[in-house]
Amino acid sequence: MKKAISAIVILTVITLFVLNCPFNITKTFNALEISVSDNEYAIDRQLTFTGQYHINIFGPDVFSGRIVVSDYEQTSNGDNMCDCEITQKDLGSLIIFEKRDSNNTLEEANVFGTIYSKPFLKNVVIIVGEGYSNKNAICIVANVDNRNDAMYQVSKILDVEK
Repeated sequence: MKKAISAIVILTVITLFVLNCPFNITKTFNALEISVSDNEYAIDRQLTFTGQYHINIFGPDVFSGRIVVSDYEQTSNGDNMCDCEITQKDLGSLIIFEKRDSNNTLEEANVFGTIYSKPFLKNVVIIVGEGYSNKNAICIVANVDNRNDAMYQVSKILDVEK
């Protein structure tokens, strides 16, 4: 009986240790940028995440690193790093790009948008900018083939009609 309890405790400790260790991640998605209010607005994009992914069994996962959206110069600057929670709940998580000097002092911080995602970067939706309204939001939606699929993903987050 003591061996079984010891084995359970050891497995629990190992599991918690493994789950709390961040791992490196590089994921690139084809994405579609759409405007909620303009049915004609659709631009193909590429969305790349490079950094560390932290699994959190007691709350939202966290991504730390670079998020690059093709043709958005603000995201392709090599100095821009961000930390954001990976969640589809509430208000999502702000993507704030931070530029730091060699002493790690914050020089500049810019809000790019808000990210919504299921764990492990599934069903990623980025709402570009800050202070958007549901009616005029610009959204970048990963792994969709067309505007209808993108609007379906966006409608899960924003109060908009598909």
